[in-house]
Formats: sequence, structure tokens, C-alpha cells
Amino acid sequence: LLRVVCSIAAQCLLELLVHPPSPLLPPFCPLRRAAADLIGRGFAVWQPYLDVSKVILTLLSWCAENEQLGMSHDSKLPLNWRLDAFKIAQASLWSIANVCPAAFITALSTEVVRFTSLSQHQMVNHMSPLIRSKQQILSIIEALFNSQFDVMQEVISSVGEIVVHCLDTALLKYKNVTELHPAIARIPIIAYSVQTRRIAFGSKNGSVVIYELRAGKSQVIQAHSRCVSICSFSDDGKYLATCSCEEGRVNLWQMSQSFLGMGQSQVKCIRQFSIPPTTPDNKVVALKNDRLRFVWLATKTVALVLPNGTEHRNTSKAVMVAADWNLDIADAVPMEIVLLFLVTLRFCSASLLRSTVFSAVVPLTLMIFYLLGCNRADFEQGNAFMRGFRVGAHRGLSLDAPENTLVAIRKSYELGAHLVELDVEVTADDVVVLMHDDHVNRTTNGVGAVRRMNYSQLKNLNAAAKFSHRQKYDVQRIPTLKQALRLCSQLRLKVLIDVKRPDPRISDTILDVFKEDPHIYDSVAVASFYPQVAYWIRRSDPKIVAGHTWCPGLFTQKSCQTAEEYYLSPLARFFAARVDKIYSWFLHHVVSKITGSTLFLVEHKALSANYIKKWRQQGVHVIAWTVNSVPEKSYFLNTLKCPFLTDQLSDFVSEMRKNETSTHDRVNKQI
Repeated sequence: LLRVVCSIAAQCLLELLVHPPSPLLPPFCPLRRAAADLIGRGFAVWQPYLDVSKVILTLLSWCAENEQLGMSHDSKLPLNWRLDAFKIAQASLWSIANVCPAAFITALSTEVVRFTSLSQHQMVNHMSPLIRSKQQILSIIEALFNSQFDVMQEVISSVGEIVVHCLDTALLKYKNVTELHPAIARIPIIAYSVQTRRIAFGSKNGSVVIYELRAGKSQVIQAHSRCVSICSFSDDGKYLATCSCEEGRVNLWQMSQSFLGMGQSQVKCIRQFSIPPTTPDNKVVALKNDRLRFVWLATKTVALVLPNGTEHRNTSKAVMVAADWNLDIADAVPMEIVLLFLVTLRFCSASLLRSTVFSAVVPLTLMIFYLLGCNRADFEQGNAFMRGFRVGAHRGLSLDAPENTLVAIRKSYELGAHLVELDVEVTADDVVVLMHDDHVNRTTNGVGAVRRMNYSQLKNLNAAAKFSHRQKYDVQRIPTLKQALRLCSQLRLKVLIDVKRPDPRISDTILDVFKEDPHIYDSVAVASFYPQVAYWIRRSDPKIVAGHTWCPGLFTQKSCQTAEEYYLSPLARFFAARVDKIYSWFLHHVVSKITGSTLFLVEHKALSANYIKKWRQQGVHVIAWTVNSVPEKSYFLNTLKCPFLTDQLSDFVSEMRKNETSTHDRVNKQI
């Protein structure tokens, strides 16, 4: 009964408000003003039964018609009926926006889109309240950002459409948003470039909406996996910096203009660096003068200044990421190969170039070697190995237990890992042991190279000596590969053996292990940065699952984690970057076919949904490494559905169990 009464009352109030003027119901009459006032005061009750768009447009038209009276009115004088209508309409709009900001923004955005669409096919109606009430709309949006920042960020795409509609593009040619709308400019998730006439809005789901005011176009990029905290354009407008405090990452995006401005501009992430993950109060950040902010030091160098004064900046150590290494971009690399080939031919003798042998026999020979040398990929075996694997323990969870030890394997099993990744090295007496580095200095109480020590010497070392929580563990010995595989078999853990260097003794030991126990083909795989390792192993035993480990910048960076560059010379860095691109193309298009690999271990920052999809279409499985932050783990597990390796699972146990429970329930429903 209450709902029926509310519905009838709401329809009556709406009819009084929007009914065309007539002798019985003149404009701005007391009955209309009372209806507008009641709708504003009880909007939370009336909303389900009202056409919100009609209400907002009517109130905006009231404000537009009487705005001049409101600005010139002396507060000491009594209100006339037109001025009273202006005050009531303004108060009702603010009340509706504060009570239901999402409904207000959505309805207003719908009307803006409809108006924009109609204006493209017919003359613009300059009497529309959406044209005459731009300042009123912007002032409400500014107030909502100050009072309900989180809600506004959830509907940021709709907010962007409204703000772009309300901005005066003619004035923006000569003035910045800071001068025209200082309150909008203070909002950290809104960025504007005077040079390129672009405006960007950061959203709560990690995406950034970029509007090009000149072309009247927009595009959305998935900048982060968590809420965007701030975004900023460089001075020339060619680069956009975005930051997510919850994700703990800053990304630098390059805005590439299409040919003659036609078509959609291309946006790619060229740099990123990490910051300590925090969860700031975005409302406070937006209002304080010492808020989170970007400071552009150079064209491609940006510093993030936190409210406490801490500064983080991208340098040459910033990591190059997925956009530069996507398969789509790698398809363009053969042109660079052709250019290098032509440069090589430039230094060849003319007689050699004219030689029939060089022009015909050599390519045929290379083709024959290619066809004869290819290993046939065993996709069924790869599928069997990947079945049930979603989360893997990198080095046996090196942050939860001493890495590459038997206790780390047990810890991985206790925390629910499906797979253990183990690094191997070979001793002077040909024993393959678990060790990531070629020296024992970092993880043990010993000193020296593994390959120059006998296993009897390694057995006396404590593999937990340098672990951060070593007081929790007894002395841990360096295990052999066979000991580790035996324990994993007992615990029913899958194993991924990471071969750090192409040593035939390591390959022979791995082959011997498979010969001794044929049941491990579905639970043990091999990967390496060196393609020849996968080739040798699969050439000797095609049933073994083998793959490649890869990260961008193999020839330009000393480490994928720190991105410390090999070369200081700009010329050397330039040629190294070209070699990186060529190697990337060969690895993805040629080497993977020659080796018959069905696994690709890729540094997680170089992964995208499109990259994973393309490999899956070819039957190749992608594994991400090393995913250590909780938001990233959740993103790879739930969104990308991509298996990953991590150094720590103690902070992710509840999420894993929840995911496994939901998966189990879904399977039961299907059954």
C-alpha cells in the first residue's frame, strides 16, 4: 500500500512540474514551486517512480531562465515568484545530486548524449537547458567531487561526457582549465592538456577515459588494475602519467597521433615504476593543497610527490612494459630485419651479390634446415601439465621460506600452491642442485661459484643462513634436483624446472630423471631463457613439456626487476633496443615453432589480455612471473585467468580458497 501511495504521489508531483503552461497551471505558479520543492526534499522516496531526466531538465530550465535575477537580487529585498522559483530549483537540484549522485549523473549523461547525437544531424537548440545551464551543472559536479568522491569515480565515464559537454571549447584554445574552472582542475583524477586539447578522467576500476576535444572522439585504456589516484599530461601533451596508490604503480603512456589526425590516436605504456602501495583518502587528497601530484621534470621524466613530501620518479631504471612487446607490435619487426639485412648486403662484394649460390641456394638451405630441425609441439602433453595449475610457488615461495629448499616445497604445499618453480645449477662433480644464482654467496653462509664446488662441500652449507626469518627454521641443506622431485611427487605438486644456463650436464640429468620415472611427464616441465635448452630436451624426448622464459629488455637491462641498463652510451642503447625487438619477434614467431614449445613464462608486467589470448589460440600456455602484490594476484587469478608464479602466498590464502570454492560450486552446478 505504501508503494502505491508513493507511486501516485510521485506521478502527481512530476505532472505538476513538467506539465506545459496553461491558464490553470501557469509557469512558476505556487503549485509548481511546491511540487519542485517536495521532489527535491523527498527524492530518495520518489526516485523509483520518477523520470529523473525530465525532472532534472525542468529544474535546469528554471535555473537558466531566472539565473540573471538570482545574480542581481539584493538580499534585503523580498523574493518575487520568479526568483523564488530559481532558488527552489537550485536547492532541489543540489538535494537530488547529494541524495542520489549516481542517478543524477547517469540521467544527465543520458540527456547529454542524446542532445549531442541530435545536434550532429540538425541545428543546435541554443534554448536547451543543457546549453544555458552549463555553469550550474559544473558547479554541482565540483561540489559532488568534494563531498562524494568515491561515487563520482565509479561513474567517471558519465561525468566525463558531462564535463566535456559543459566546457567552452572556444575559450580553451587560449586558456587552461585551471583558469576557467579552478575547482575542476583541483581534482587529481582529471587532467587536461592545452597543447593537444585532450582531457583524461581516471576511474575506480583502473581505466582512464581520454577525450580529444578537437576530433570529438574518446577512448578508454585499462591503465591499472585498481583505482586510479591521479593522472597528469606532460607539458607538450604527448605523454600521460597515471598512478594507482592501491596498486602501488605509476605508468607513463605515450599519446601517438594518427596520420594527419585521422583515425583513433594510439596510446601505449612505455614506462612504469613502483611506489609503496597505500590506500589514501581520495576525498582528502582532492581538497588539500599538499595533495598527491605529478611534477614533470622532462618530457619523459615525471616525479610523483606524495602528500607527506616523499618523491618517487621514473629514471632509466623504469621498466618497459607490455605495449612495446605485444605480438601485434612484434609483427612490424620484420621491416627492421630487412633493413639490417640490406645494411649487411651493403658491405658484401658485388660478385657475391650477383652470385647464384648466394641468391638461391642459401635461402633454400636455410629453409630445409628450418623444416628438418623443427620439433613437433605436443599440445596434449602441455594441456595435461597445465591442468589444475593456477598458482605456483616461485623458488618455493622465497618470501615465506628459504628459497629452493625442501622446507620451502613443504611450505608451498601447506599454503595451497599447485606448482613449485625450482632453479637448478650443476656442481663440479656433475650433481644438479637447487640454486638460483651461480654463486652461493646470496643465500647461504658460504662463498664461491657452484660449478667450482663439489656437492660434498655444498652439503655443509646452510641454505637458510641469509633468509629474513631464519630464526624460524633449522639448518637447511642444499637439496639435489632428484631429492626435490621425490618430495614433490609425494606431495603431488607439479614442478617447473628453470634452467639458468645451457649446460649439457643439466639437460642430461633432467632426461635421466624422466627415464627413471615415466609417470612424471604430466607433472614436471622445463623452462629456460635459452631456447637451445628447450630444443635439446624436446629433441631428445618429445614427450617432455618445455618452454621459454622471457621478459622485455633482455639485451638492454641487467635485471627485469630493477631494469638497470647494460649500456650508458645512447648509441649502444639504441642498437641494443633494436636487437631486443628482433629477438622478441624471432622468439615469438620462429624459435617457438622450431623448439615445439607449449609454455611461455613471461614477466608479468609485459602481459596483456590480448597477448594471452593470442597464445591460447595457438594452443600455447602463458605463465606470469613474478606476481607479488595482492591486487595483481587477484587480477591474474580472477580477471585474466592466467596462471602465475609468486614469492609469497601467506597473504593470499583466503582469496585462493574463496576462488577454489566458487570454482568447485560452479563445476557441481554444471554436473
